Amino acid sequence: MRYLSRRHHVEGAEARPQHKLLADLVRQPSSRVRTALIALLLAHPDYAASIPAAIQDLTLSAARTLKILYTAAVHLQRQHADRLQEFLGTNWRWLPDMFSDELGVRGATPLTRLQSLGRIHAVERRASQLGRNLKTRRIFCCDDGKWSKYGNSNIKLEDFASLMDPGGTP
Repeated sequence: MRYLSRRHHVEGAEARPQHKLLADLVRQPSSRVRTALIALLLAHPDYAASIPAAIQDLTLSAARTLKILYTAAVHLQRQHADRLQEFLGTNWRWLPDMFSDELGVRGATPLTRLQSLGRIHAVERRASQLGRNLKTRRIFCCDDGKWSKYGNSNIKLEDFASLMDPGGTP
């Protein structure tokens, strides 16, 4: 993870508890830093034991992000188990699949399960972005069942649904 490391050596006073590290990574504004959680879990599968405690420290939205990133690590580990076992040696252990059922991940192989997880994440991101746009633009529903911005532009409810999923259903 060279792109995350400092260029010079820094001595830390004390190691942060694992659950705090996991929660703090998910809270980062940079998606690059948040997704580093996947690499961390692949390199340190023992951190999986700290996932439930990390979830307790997070908002519902951030906890959902942690579950998605953790589940990505689970299925990537299964996809690349041979190489990871060789790399980790005696530190190897399987990441338990704690959230696939809750998230609705489907598929028979690690690759199809990763693809399913990717679609779930994409739909949730679109919905989240649309929600922010709605708040920013102050769009509200009129009595006639149409969406309106300050009453001067009408969007049918069907059009609103297509904004949620412009490429078809996942």
